[in-house]
Amino acid sequence: MTYVATKSPLSALTVDETLLVTIEFAPNIHPTETEEYNYQPKFVFGDEVINKFNPSKILTICGMELIESKTSSGKLLNQPRWKYKVDDGSWYEESVLIRQSDTCAKCTYFEDYHDERGRGWCHLFDDATRKHHVRTHDCDLNSSSLQALLYSEYDYGDRVKIVDSDEDHTEWATFEVVEKRHNSQCYTSVVNYLTQSEWYYQLSSLDEKWIAPEWVAERELCHADLSHTVGTEELF
Repeated sequence: MTYVATKSPLSALTVDETLLVTIEFAPNIHPTETEEYNYQPKFVFGDEVINKFNPSKILTICGMELIESKTSSGKLLNQPRWKYKVDDGSWYEESVLIRQSDTCAKCTYFEDYHDERGRGWCHLFDDATRKHHVRTHDCDLNSSSLQALLYSEYDYGDRVKIVDSDEDHTEWATFEVVEKRHNSQCYTSVVNYLTQSEWYYQLSSLDEKWIAPEWVAERELCHADLSHTVGTEELF
């Protein structure tokens, strides 16, 4: 059986102008079947994934097909599996795809070199990596331990302003924090400590909805609702 996202899905409803698609089916299990099989798909409609053998392009799941190998009497020969159709029209086996959010590209400790091979640097393990590499249990374990010791002034969704000593605080533009990155090199030398920030943030414009490409140091920011408390003469 194959499911493909269309304008008229099998079952759909609208909640806050967002279309929700629900697919329900009951597996046709042979009466004498004793082994339990897993029908749970790894991905669902709308998930962003990458092909592990060609990780340069982000793909979106838009179709699903359940593959079942059965005997002539209807008994399953092995575990059922899913194939997925993506937005470029291709179909992939589940084992070929990686969820985009599970890769180094979405890790705050990854520094992207922005080259065609996806190379970068992992500041968590101080080692070279690639943005399509899959996050491991060690990544999560070490990240959790490190995060318990780290504190960032600003978090995702916070409204902030960039401090500008040449303008009044009421004229500073307001932004939203969309990404944050810890600088593990900040305390490795006196020069780094004096010239670098421990945290850097990527900001989104509230009016035009664009994301600034530059990362802004924590010391250059202030909370939007507390900008009146910043003494620019003391800072600069």
